[in-house]
Amino acid sequence: MREIKFKGQSVRGKKWHYGYFCKVNERQFIRENDGNDVWCINICQFTGLKDKNGKKIYEGDIVSDWEYIDTYKIIWDRPMAMFSLERLTHSNDTEEDLSNSQFDFEVIGNIYENPELLIEKKVKPL
Repeated sequence: MREIKFKGQSVRGKKWHYGYFCKVNERQFIRENDGNDVWCINICQFTGLKDKNGKKIYEGDIVSDWEYIDTYKIIWDRPMAMFSLERLTHSNDTEEDLSNSQFDFEVIGNIYENPELLIEKKVKPL
């Protein structure tokens, strides 16, 4: 069974905090393991998977395949109820089930701190 964890950026300082997701009225916060509550934005859920370096992969992360040919955004596919890879390169606009992927991925950033990675790379013709 996968570990249910979240991370969120503090409204103050933009530091990432890890723990449990809580929502009271319209406020979202992360309850850290020590019981500290941090009001956060950009809440991301842990996928239950780690990259090739052992780094936990969260929704909103940007990953690259082992050859650095393709980059993908990790998304939650609500209709399919699963985490998916949304291809950012080679303009195929394909999605793939993250848990069934055959590649070793490396987290290279996330959509909040590295928006420049969301810009599609154009492949040069040979």
